[in-house]
Amino acid sequence: MGAVISHKPSQREIYIWNAAGSAATSFSTLVLLLGVTRILGAVEAGIFSIGFALAQQVWSVVNCEMVTFQATDRKGKYSFAQYNGARILLFAASMIVITALTQVRGYDAYKSAVVILLCVYKCLDALSASFFALFQKNERLDIAGKSMTYKTCLSVAGFILGCCVCSQMIMPLVIMNGLYIIGIILFDLRYVGYYDKLSIKMNKKIFHLLLDCFPLFIGSFMTVYICNQPKYVLDAVSTPKMQTIFNIIVMPAFVINLLSMFMFRPFLTRIALEWEEKRMNSFIKINVKLYGFILLCTAGCTFAGWLLGIPVLSLVYGVDLTGYRMELCVILIGGGMNAAAVLSYNVLSAIRHQKYILWAYVAAFLISLVISGPLIEKMAMMGASISYAIPFLVIAIILIFCIIIETIKRKKK
Repeated sequence: MGAVISHKPSQREIYIWNAAGSAATSFSTLVLLLGVTRILGAVEAGIFSIGFALAQQVWSVVNCEMVTFQATDRKGKYSFAQYNGARILLFAASMIVITALTQVRGYDAYKSAVVILLCVYKCLDALSASFFALFQKNERLDIAGKSMTYKTCLSVAGFILGCCVCSQMIMPLVIMNGLYIIGIILFDLRYVGYYDKLSIKMNKKIFHLLLDCFPLFIGSFMTVYICNQPKYVLDAVSTPKMQTIFNIIVMPAFVINLLSMFMFRPFLTRIALEWEEKRMNSFIKINVKLYGFILLCTAGCTFAGWLLGIPVLSLVYGVDLTGYRMELCVILIGGGMNAAAVLSYNVLSAIRHQKYILWAYVAAFLISLVISGPLIEKMAMMGASISYAIPFLVIAIILIFCIIIETIKRKKK
């Protein structure tokens, strides 16, 4: 048995802590890049940016988009121990692959170490997502949100302080990883025993679990890859400073995803329930509100970005971004499409129609591979911005259409 939980939280507490956790996670990337850029300079920030991009890719593998599946596994098809076992297996495999990749790409020892340490950090986040899903499944997003907030703030603060003392990123990254592990012990493990036994199982059912999550994994993996494809191209054809500039103007797109997560994450269990109970009018109303919210967020953020984005970002990061206003607006629209795509695949996961996700993301992935190189070579930063936005537009259109089709079918039944 874990720590005693003394009261049932109010909806207000759940929303506040879920929002705080989502905000801490989303803004951590911004703060980390800001810290590196301001303290260590644009060149170090460029190395950090490509390392973090690869770390996000590894995160998508270890997470395997099991959070939504686990949190909505109402009938207990797989045990908590099996979810843990699957993540441990993927963690070990991912670290072997990323270590080999740094050699294939010809990174020097320093850049390789930065990449590997950032991947460990994101893998720790993916491993702790099993606890998040357990808390969410038991309607305790407040505990999950508190844990996300404390772990993230503790580890990010350690990294920033480390950068102030050290001239390179190795030691700050070691400190960040150590503090995140301490955070898992203090803020996750103390509550796990209240809901399930902390254990790990490695058996045949793990492979069935990974197979069930495979369409969702493909969606998540390709989402991250599509986000990062312009960064991968820039890493090959441009300078670390240009990598830093692109990462700075991409940052505001996370605001839209952040605000969207505030809205849709608490509704996933309810969406699954309304679908299961065949209350289709309620199911439709919830989805219309969520997509409407994303549309309003995208419009508001794009307008604000046009007016204030470039001068504010230049001031905050200490990097001259004059001339990139249109690129920023294209990226913000792409961020809105990304939010709609993420909501769509979460809805399809909740109603157990993951089969559509694979085809949508394969189509967008192939488009990204085809257009990114030529666009960036011909149009530089604008090409990178367009190659970021177009694939998410494709995904959003396809998945929303699939949700509409399945809803019509179910209403007829």
